[in-house]
Amino acid sequence: MDITFELYQEPDFEELATMIFALYTEDPEGERLTLEKIRLTVTEAEKHKDKLAIWIFRRKGIVAGYGILNFFWSNEYGGDIVNIDEIYVKSEARGLGIATMFIESLSLMYPKGCALKLEASHSNMNAIKFYRQIGFEEAPNLHMIRKQSR
Repeated sequence: MDITFELYQEPDFEELATMIFALYTEDPEGERLTLEKIRLTVTEAEKHKDKLAIWIFRRKGIVAGYGILNFFWSNEYGGDIVNIDEIYVKSEARGLGIATMFIESLSLMYPKGCALKLEASHSNMNAIKFYRQIGFEEAPNLHMIRKQSR
């Protein structure tokens, strides 16, 4: 099927931004997204490869999706958590197993990781069903957030 996963490169910016906006259009729950936030994420990934990675998915050399990962240590799990912050596959490439292949490849890409973590909007039942099918389960703790003023 000729699927590859490559770290983000600057020439991919326009395509990445288009896909991110598509994700936030399909699943609009959450914070409002701006081009500036995308640029901040890209800059942070370039400066701090140890805490953030942007992956571009290609099918036959053509961009088919992306994933944004971040990493943190968990005392509870006794190791590094690979957090899948965002994952998106273009509609024309869905159903080919690209997201599954990417998620399954994370243990090889990040062998020090002890767990994968992700979140899904409560209303995104397709994503929740998919994640359950590939082995994710609801965590026992409630995910909460407190925004800081900038």
